[in-house]
Amino acid sequence: RQRMMKPRFFLPLSVVLIAVCFIGGLFWNNFGQEEVELETQECGVRSRAGFPSYCDAERWDVSWDGKSIMLNGERALFLSGSIHAPRLTDWERTLDLAVFHGLNMVQVYVLWNWHQPTRDEPLDFSGHKDVARLMELAGDRGLFVTLRLGPYVCAEWTYGGLPTWLGLEEEGMMEFRTYDERWLAAMRNYSLEVAAYVRSRGLWASQGGPVILAQIENELSIDDDDDPEKGARYVAWCGELARELDGSVGWLMCNGEAANGTINTCNGENCDAFLEANGQNGRVLKDQPALWTEVEQGYQLWGESSTYPYDYFWGDTAKKVATNALRWFARGGSHLNYYMWSGGSNFGPYAAAGLIQAYSVDAPTCSNNLPHQPKFDHLLAMHRALAEVADVMLAAERRLDVVSDSARVYELVVLPTSSSERRRRHLAFAENDDSYSDVDLGGDGECLASVAPSSSLLVDLDTCEVLFDAGRLSSSSMEYRRRDSRNVAKFSAWSHFRAASKTATSVETTEHPVEQSELTAADPTTQYAVYETDLAHVAGGLSFSSRKLGRPPPPQTLVVETSKANGVVLFANGEFVGAGDDREHGEGKVNLTFTLPAAVAGRAANTRTNKTSLVIVSENFGFHNLIGRWGGSRVKKPIGVFGAWLDGRRLTTWRSTPGIDKGAQVDDDDARRSPCVFSEATFDLRRPLRRGATFVLDAASLGRGHAWINGHDIGRFWNVTRDGDTRPSQRYYHLPTAWLRQTGNDIRIFDALGGDPSRLAVHHTAVVPSWTPLMPDDVDSPASCLV
Repeated sequence: RQRMMKPRFFLPLSVVLIAVCFIGGLFWNNFGQEEVELETQECGVRSRAGFPSYCDAERWDVSWDGKSIMLNGERALFLSGSIHAPRLTDWERTLDLAVFHGLNMVQVYVLWNWHQPTRDEPLDFSGHKDVARLMELAGDRGLFVTLRLGPYVCAEWTYGGLPTWLGLEEEGMMEFRTYDERWLAAMRNYSLEVAAYVRSRGLWASQGGPVILAQIENELSIDDDDDPEKGARYVAWCGELARELDGSVGWLMCNGEAANGTINTCNGENCDAFLEANGQNGRVLKDQPALWTEVEQGYQLWGESSTYPYDYFWGDTAKKVATNALRWFARGGSHLNYYMWSGGSNFGPYAAAGLIQAYSVDAPTCSNNLPHQPKFDHLLAMHRALAEVADVMLAAERRLDVVSDSARVYELVVLPTSSSERRRRHLAFAENDDSYSDVDLGGDGECLASVAPSSSLLVDLDTCEVLFDAGRLSSSSMEYRRRDSRNVAKFSAWSHFRAASKTATSVETTEHPVEQSELTAADPTTQYAVYETDLAHVAGGLSFSSRKLGRPPPPQTLVVETSKANGVVLFANGEFVGAGDDREHGEGKVNLTFTLPAAVAGRAANTRTNKTSLVIVSENFGFHNLIGRWGGSRVKKPIGVFGAWLDGRRLTTWRSTPGIDKGAQVDDDDARRSPCVFSEATFDLRRPLRRGATFVLDAASLGRGHAWINGHDIGRFWNVTRDGDTRPSQRYYHLPTAWLRQTGNDIRIFDALGGDPSRLAVHHTAVVPSWTPLMPDDVDSPASCLV
């Protein structure tokens, strides 16, 4: 029979238990509170058979066949992730995290308009724009590199990476991405200069560098309304240019046309159909390997939600990403690249039309560079499993066993090649397309494994061990929580200034407004322009017949013609009269309609000049990133204000000036919630500033505009709510530690719509372990990433 514990032992034991729990709780509660440095290991990528590290050899000879890329004659499997230099500030921490995540390759972009914003200056690879340094750091860690030099890259980057000055050629309108001699000359000169820069740093494979793959062009198509002969000549020309740039690497052309000598690769959420069709050129899995250059992770637009996306999809769950990856490898894929792996932030003016400041927020790492759990850990488990069997995947012959319309098994068998090898090696990818029920699948009738709905798994048929289950997350991958320390900055008093147009010695009066990219050609990084006219300057003149009858004039209708992805703020006689915007991810013209209050019309009719001064502040939300595809034009993309009509009569006298600056100082009461105001202050951090710390600006009290921290433009903020939701599209904005100081941080805000900067806050955020699963595998989970 059980013995009852005597009372005298109960109290001491309870005290011990309480003490243990208290001390353990303190440790657990504070674990992750201080930033943990990722260990930087030289040649940190651990190579396995079929899964190489860049550090494995002094030099790499690159070749390929229908199964894989081969390095020095050996087959290689690549797990890769896209990172963009300007969207990230701590390159080393990002690369350390990539190594920890089990990658052996990164994909690096060169963004032309970031390196050469104006025509009269050379390509700038200095400081943070030294992308060769990013590739060197990758190689130091054992990571191979795919270089995407464009020049058109899309990337949800303004103008797809092309500089705006290309569209302002005086000789005529240049046609991009086709056989236009002006475009060919510009593209060739740019590409040769980038290739020479990479060569000067010894980064090409033939030089012993980590760049073993490179991409020319991006998602090039010849559409129905294109000239097919020009399109075909351009495709062939791209292939010739690639070989001229460097002959030692494998050249890629993705998701569209592919020139001879280049490998056709896939972009998208799912690439099953691409493989089943042997690619878009019919050669993939025959004499070209299956490379997935963009496992797309979703993109976000202002005002949309994950439930009601306008254009792109928002993101995918960890289960779905992993399932699609296993399906890819089951069908013969040998390379996979997450686009994005770490999206970062759209700092400065570089977000494409309508894109929010945080980029690809459902990627495996959050936009603030913290791991996106549980996706990060679930994919980490997959990476480890794939790397361990890479040699089998690359050497095996595949056999498809169709179990039912919704279930199948791909068996991979490597037979012994010599008497010393005593056993075969035998894997299986099992797939279940049924959305509701599990299914038991196996290979050779020896192993049975339960495959979750709409999922797949990888099984070692020699041991019957499930190496990775895409459809079932481990509880440990969800046992995290986000720890937010709020209000970790102390702000000084704020100073406020009305916005004013930048002073010009002479402002030309024109019949039509000057197109904004022409207006800002000298400084294309500014997204603002000011257009001024007088409402009396209307064909036929103003008529206030109601004034003669002794009645106040009626409200008047003003129509402003502007561009998509553009906002305008209107002032009449210096008083705010309205604001409007178009948030579309697109290009072209739209009309915004305003009603001028009767008081404005009445005051104009009784002034000495009988004129109302109308000022329109134009704010460009980024150029459309699509060029020559899916509705994107191949020529200059006009932006700004194109004209205006008052009660149907066109305004015909305009003064156009580029940019805005601060004007007269105003007090707090006048500035609060007033549109087009600059606000300045300083702040000190109450929390120690350490590398790896993650700080965010809480902009819930602001309207729309830009913020600068110590002179760095953190990008556009906008307190616009999501469709069908009360949350803003984005509330929190990453403040890189590289841009911060412990004390005396300068902050400058321009708010076009009006807000209350006195309520701004800086928070610190971290991801820490949890006793229970607190991070669900949901798209757009507020528990996972702070957006």
